[in-house]
Amino acid sequence: MLVAVCMIVPCAAQTLREALHQAGIPSNSFSIAELAQTINAASAARKNFTYLVYMRVGKNDLLSGFPQIIRYDSRDGVVIRRQLEVNEGENCCGSPSGIDFTHNFLLISFHDNPSAATMLVVDSQLHLIEILYGFDFHEIAPDQVVFIENMIHFAAQHPERLRFVDLRSGRTQELYPPKGDALRAEFARVNQEHMPTQAACRQANDPCEPNIFDETIRFISTKEKGSFEIQVDRNVSHPWVTHGQMENDLTASSIYAYRVTNKRWLYCETALSADPSTGQTIHHENAKSCTPNLPVAADTSGQTSPFPAIVRKVKSIGNNF
Repeated sequence: MLVAVCMIVPCAAQTLREALHQAGIPSNSFSIAELAQTINAASAARKNFTYLVYMRVGKNDLLSGFPQIIRYDSRDGVVIRRQLEVNEGENCCGSPSGIDFTHNFLLISFHDNPSAATMLVVDSQLHLIEILYGFDFHEIAPDQVVFIENMIHFAAQHPERLRFVDLRSGRTQELYPPKGDALRAEFARVNQEHMPTQAACRQANDPCEPNIFDETIRFISTKEKGSFEIQVDRNVSHPWVTHGQMENDLTASSIYAYRVTNKRWLYCETALSADPSTGQTIHHENAKSCTPNLPVAADTSGQTSPFPAIVRKVKSIGNNF
C-alpha cells in the first residue's frame, strides 16, 4: 500500500501563510506578497520531511500557473521549493487533492472531475519524473504501482481499467480487463439478453454495447512483491435510457490474482457467488484461491481511457529519500 501521512485535503481556498502554518513549515523565507497569495494546497509528512504542494487561485476563483512544491527538513530547518512545469495539453493541474509516497517518489494528485485525476510523480529532489492519469494507486513492489485509469465522465457506463507502471523505468502495461477473460465474456453474453431496445438506446445516446458495463475495481492485497489481488464488481445500468428508474439487477463479482515473472504478467480469476440468505457477495477470503497462469494482454475492444497512458518527463532518476 502507498503511505500517506498527515495529508490535508483542501475544502476551501486559503492563504499560503495559513497553509504553511497548518503544515508546520516556517514562513520566514517567503515574501509578504507570497504569503498573502490565495491558494489550494495539500501536504504530507514523511520522516523528517514535510511537503506542501499548491496551486495559486486567481480571478474568479480560477487556478493559475504551475504547481508549486515545498520541502521542509525539520532536522536543519532548510526549506527548498520548486515549480513543477508541465506542458500545455498535459492536462494539469486542478486542485491538489493529496500527496502519497512510494519507496523513492512522491505521488501528487490533482482533481480533474469525479472520474479523472492527474498524478505528478516527483523524486526526492522535487524533480518532475512523469505524469500519470488515474487514481487509487497501490505500490505492489518498490516504486511499482497499479492504479485505475481515468474514465470518460459524461458516459452512460463507467468500466474501470487497471494499469501497471514502473516509476523508475516508465515501463507500463494495462492489466485489466484482460483479453480472453472467460468470466467477463459470460457476463457480456447475459448482458446482451437484457439489453434495452435499440430504438431506446439510440434516443438516449447510450451505446448499449453488451461488453461495456459498469465495473468497479477494489484492491484487496499484495501477498508478495509483484503479486496482488483485486475484486471486480460488475453491474448493468442504462440510466439515460431508464431516466434513473430501477432496472432488473444484473450483477457479478470476481477475484483476479496477478503475478509478474521476468516482466511477464500472468493472471487467474475466480467467480464470487452470492449468499442465498442475504443476496450479498461472499467475502473474498472465503473464495477459492487460484494460481496465476494465463498471460495478460489487455482487451482494448471496449471503452478505453481518453488520456495517454503515461507522460515521461526525464530519463534519469533522482536520489532516494
